Amino acid sequence: MLYLLDTDVIIDYLKGRAKLSDNILNNAFISVITYAELEYGFKKADLDTGLLEDFLRNHNIQILDLNKKIVSTYVDIRLALEKGGTKLADFDILIAATAIVNNLKLVTRNLKHFGRIKYLSLYKDDKKL
Repeated sequence: MLYLLDTDVIIDYLKGRAKLSDNILNNAFISVITYAELEYGFKKADLDTGLLEDFLRNHNIQILDLNKKIVSTYVDIRLALEKGGTKLADFDILIAATAIVNNLKLVTRNLKHFGRIKYLSLYKDDKKL
């Protein structure tokens, strides 16, 4: 199984508030959107972005770029959510679309939030991240 790490999980891991199993860490990717959110957070808090780079490098976590298929999936998800009267932040929809297109299980603490997205596979054992 391959995983896409959501921003919240990485933040909690780096702050020591959550653990990630070796299985997840050794089979993980992040979206370029997650990378942008993390770099913004680090710089806003005046933290050394080298910690983020070390985390990615030490666990061989690759950053997945956006492409036309991900954008098309994003549009489909956003339209479906709007049709159902639900809104979700664009960045979250792009992260979900990245997971769907790349057939990755999304590791997030926000299961209720992302659970509204059809066809998105979620890692649900929050206690054993």
